[in-house]
Amino acid sequence: MWGKNDGPELNASLGTSMLMALQINIVYEIAELITGHRILTNLPRYVLMIMMGIIIIFNLFIFVHKKKYKAIIKKIEENDKEKLKRKKIIALFFIIISIIIYFLLVFMLVEKFNSAK
Repeated sequence: MWGKNDGPELNASLGTSMLMALQINIVYEIAELITGHRILTNLPRYVLMIMMGIIIIFNLFIFVHKKKYKAIIKKIEENDKEKLKRKKIIALFFIIISIIIYFLLVFMLVEKFNSAK
């Protein structure tokens, strides 16, 4: 059920897209904290969905187009197990730290804009 049949390249592309969107949102939240103003208050939700769609299509093109993901897999398999384990830990640490930073920024923005009322 799991493995090559579930489209791991599509899963990796979607995960990368979500992480990119999170990073973009972190930059946006930092800009709001620095300026003290809501930057995109009236941006319709469909515009955000279009932006996310563009990111997903971009990542699909990078990873899946002409099976470029196979070259990435081959390069990963060439690494020794210890080096691969370190890289996985670093990647997981990056993802966890990104999520923590995002929620801290959201909390700080909520507090800042609620205290301004």
